[in-house]
Amino acid sequence: NYRNMSLKCTAVNVLMALVTIGFCLKTHGISLEEEEEEYQLLPGIGYYKLYGKYMSWFDAQNTCLEEGAELVLINTEEEAEALIKLIPDDWPYDNVLAGFHDQFIEGVFVTTTGVNLKDVTSYSSFPNDTRNNEDRNCGAVNMKTGLLDTVSCSASEYYFICELQLWADYELYKGVGYYTLHTEGKTWVEAKKTCEKEGAHLTIINSESESTVIANMFDRHTNIPNVQDDSIALIGFSMVYDTRDISNSSKKFVTIQGQSINSTGFHAWTKGQPDPKTLNFCGATTRNGNLTLTDCNTRYAFFCEHELYY
Repeated sequence: NYRNMSLKCTAVNVLMALVTIGFCLKTHGISLEEEEEEYQLLPGIGYYKLYGKYMSWFDAQNTCLEEGAELVLINTEEEAEALIKLIPDDWPYDNVLAGFHDQFIEGVFVTTTGVNLKDVTSYSSFPNDTRNNEDRNCGAVNMKTGLLDTVSCSASEYYFICELQLWADYELYKGVGYYTLHTEGKTWVEAKKTCEKEGAHLTIINSESESTVIANMFDRHTNIPNVQDDSIALIGFSMVYDTRDISNSSKKFVTIQGQSINSTGFHAWTKGQPDPKTLNFCGATTRNGNLTLTDCNTRYAFFCEHELYY
């Protein structure tokens, strides 16, 4: 009897502890079922992140902007169909917030950047906003049907999806970055301009993890034609011309963003580099992900990087 009583007391104590933990989590706005989502790739369409949090349209858009993204905008029938398949079966509401509104002129829908919705989408579903007396001026999409709708801008009643633009040939490595390897030969300055035209920049390696990603991507291209040397690729740092004779290498090499190479978090050089007598001033990486220097006017493959914030 004493043993049974002890077991019952223990069970009650455990139950009370779980209730207490659950109460504390709930009162602090934490859900036991809530998991941090990451951006998911829908090939040929884009990257999407599902937010199972109630926010107003304005707060949701600001959350996406902080990650370098936008509220989801349906551009094609294919995108609508793909997103519907992406939504979990237990998603609690049909509507999620979307990146359009008619807050400027009633019934004239524009994107978050002010472009007329009809000019940026081939999607045939447009909201029929006949509720002029209602506060329903912000965009939503019904994730059961894929149809566009309008909801209250201020009500914190909806989940939302953030969307990252799919840049051609860029690959997302979760927790590291978003990269592409251009295999057409360019000089360092030409490569820098090419990346910038894509809204990106020559890659800056900031960690061992990033170096490994670059090396793995490079390894998939075993034979790169029309370049001087396919064992190196240009990246985003260079030598400062008027400091060639300074013995402290941290003063010699800067990234395209103006950082000393020694403050980037990664400065593993290829054996023999940096050579203080070198006449090579432009930054590159080898196939093992280490840093090296090369001639600025010779054509090589090069890595571009998009900044991601999430």
